[in-house]
Amino acid sequence: MSKKLTFTLFIFSFLLVFSKPVQKEFTPNFFLKTTDSKKFIYNSDGQTQTSRKKIINHSIVVIPLKRAGNLLLIEASIDSISGNFILDTGAGGLVLNSTYFRDGKPVFDAAGVGVNQSNIERKKKIVDSLKFNTLVFKKLNADVINLGHIENSKGIKILGLIGSSFFKDFEMILDIRNSSLTLCPVDRKGVHLVEFKDTNHYEIVQKIDLVNNVIITHIPINGKKVCFCIDTGAENCLIDNQAPDELMQLLQIKGRKTLTGSGNKKVEVFFASLNELKIGEQSLDSMNVIITNLSTMSSGYGINIGGMLGFDFLNQGIIKMNINSKTLSISKYKEEKI
Repeated sequence: MSKKLTFTLFIFSFLLVFSKPVQKEFTPNFFLKTTDSKKFIYNSDGQTQTSRKKIINHSIVVIPLKRAGNLLLIEASIDSISGNFILDTGAGGLVLNSTYFRDGKPVFDAAGVGVNQSNIERKKKIVDSLKFNTLVFKKLNADVINLGHIENSKGIKILGLIGSSFFKDFEMILDIRNSSLTLCPVDRKGVHLVEFKDTNHYEIVQKIDLVNNVIITHIPINGKKVCFCIDTGAENCLIDNQAPDELMQLLQIKGRKTLTGSGNKKVEVFFASLNELKIGEQSLDSMNVIITNLSTMSSGYGINIGGMLGFDFLNQGIIKMNINSKTLSISKYKEEKI
């Protein structure tokens, strides 16, 4: 990623990351199609109605990734509509763009609040099926909101967001440089259900948790543990302007800018470099960050966060996340950032 952050990216980051509804306890049933064209249903309790061994033999899934700026996209289809979805672990479940999905029941609650405190209209819809790659998820509850600002910013059709709940039964290996997301099925303790050789060397291993379908991690900084959420749908990293001094001391302020959020409300933010952030004994490369008030996001997520780790964090290396074993691993890229 270029060292220069454009203000277009700033504006888009706010419009995107602050408008995500949080979905509680989203546990879809899904089908896993094997190479012999058979289908096996997974129930919500994780048990199958047929031999799991047959599924295991063909259950490693490698999903190609596309990019629109610093957004990570996967191709998927909702019922009969196919197109681009944002890979977004900052969202709980499935979020659809109201431009293409107009039906549904209106809902107004605290989870639909923008950065400027304005309410965001959203609807609820039941989807017959979601398909991406060889995975088929059935009978899903989805939120429907207006994502037109994303399309306008990127000049690309976006059908919706696919959130963290779809990946709870998989170990995720995200490799931005090679445009791939590898999914390996795991049991409830995070143990692989299929033989899988991972040849990457991971220098960093960090504990993660799933809280209200948001992936979080606590990073010790000068003796103070700071809570971060990990968001594959965020183009930029964010730091709360009320974050502990131990974190703020790592920031090098570059400037400030007044941004326009939803409802044309104005908000002033600082942008900076986050330097010398360490996980264990390993230092991360400098990351561009936006400094702003994250209290609304903390309230929506139901947890007090000091920052959000977005694209610049994910671009540090190959990122492996296993929600069930509560581990995040990073195999640092040797070459310079893209």
